[in-house]
Amino acid sequence: MAKPSLGNACHISIVVPFHNEEENVEPVLDHCLLALSSMPGKRCEIIAINDGSTDRTGEILRKISERDGRVRILAFSRNCGQAPALYHGLRMARGEILVTLDGDGQNNPGDIPAMIERLESSGADLVSGVRVDRRDSRLRRWMSRLANRIRRSILDDGVTDSGCALKVFRRSVVDSLIPIRTLYSFIPALAKAAGNRIEECPVDHRERQGGQTHYGLRVMLWRPALDLLGVWWFSRRRFPILETSGEKSPPDSETGRGRGSGSGVKTAMLLTGLSIVFLTQLGSYPLLEPDEGRYAEIGREMAEPGGDWIVPSLNGIPHFQKPPMIYWFTAISQKVFGASEIAARLPSALSAIATLFLTLGIARRLFQDRVVERYALIILASSPLFLFLGRTLTPDMHLTFWITASIFCLVRSRPENLFGEPNHRPLFWGWMFFLCLGLGFLTKGPMAFVIPLSAAIGSSISLRRYGIAKPRLPWMAGI
Repeated sequence: MAKPSLGNACHISIVVPFHNEEENVEPVLDHCLLALSSMPGKRCEIIAINDGSTDRTGEILRKISERDGRVRILAFSRNCGQAPALYHGLRMARGEILVTLDGDGQNNPGDIPAMIERLESSGADLVSGVRVDRRDSRLRRWMSRLANRIRRSILDDGVTDSGCALKVFRRSVVDSLIPIRTLYSFIPALAKAAGNRIEECPVDHRERQGGQTHYGLRVMLWRPALDLLGVWWFSRRRFPILETSGEKSPPDSETGRGRGSGSGVKTAMLLTGLSIVFLTQLGSYPLLEPDEGRYAEIGREMAEPGGDWIVPSLNGIPHFQKPPMIYWFTAISQKVFGASEIAARLPSALSAIATLFLTLGIARRLFQDRVVERYALIILASSPLFLFLGRTLTPDMHLTFWITASIFCLVRSRPENLFGEPNHRPLFWGWMFFLCLGLGFLTKGPMAFVIPLSAAIGSSISLRRYGIAKPRLPWMAGI
């Protein structure tokens, strides 16, 4: 069978990076070719990128390319990463409409025709997929939701799911991209900063059928967090790329303040910077003896196959020195990320970051002042003991988190706030107050009760003097 000829130009280019995906290469490309066949009359190509694979990925790609000339191969001699593969693949593509998707088979190429139709009918420059029923692990979905929320609050790109690799956009969007390691997460933000219009489209998401994921903690947290600051700066400083006809208008960052600008952006930037402080270099120094080494080893033994999650043990001997919450957190982290200093300290760092968010929430409910919110965050994060405990494996930061969470629930448990505005579901937050007390008790014993209960009793007695409704707490049942 003769190989089809493409000539020098085509209408649609699909760019797919592969790295050690020998089990997924053929199904992914077959489904892409099937999707292209459903759009007759349009000249199409597939840019299949072999990103330094060490398995049979390159061999399978060559066979498919020999069978169908629409498949073009871009091969790297070593593994460069998804972002460089996408960047060079997009620049190699000849289509007027470009499509990107992952090579792991979790994106459904069957969604491509509908997304292209949406792009052409709406007049948008980029259509980004939104995975409506994700087939990833619960931890990965949670991390993705957190990252998307932080990214949207800072960049205001209007995209719900920037991590979805399935995107369709016009060739002009490529000119707005910059070669950074986390390009795949910031394509919509860079496109919008250049004046392009973005829409979203729900897409299917499938379970990985073969191979192993290449996303670790560093790829999903450290790199995007650092590049987020750079993309924010670049998006604010660049000028929009406008057509000579004047049909496009500058983005919000040029015409006025959008939702992500002003004080809200400053607070989000501060939170992001503080989060990076707690998350970076957690494994650059050994575990401190005796506490960190003991807690990490108990968690490691608990996470081992057949480990006892009810009775903590150290070197096989039952160990009841502390309540079990610290051991559970450490065991879960090491089970997910492997036994290392980073995995051992990660729960403390996450508790510190969560405490910052809770502090922000408390300040917002009590003062409704962005400046006060930022001062509260700076004062807390600059406290030497808080900074130290947030990067150390001890129960103290987890206890701090539960105490702060209980105070947050206490503030939310009043029928109205200090400004007379109604609070939603005050009784629910009253129940959550006692739940946080219980979880704090499982972290470091009765100390978790002292501060929250003192605050609850004091506020119940004193707030009536100022005409403010006292918290709605289910005292008997909660205790």
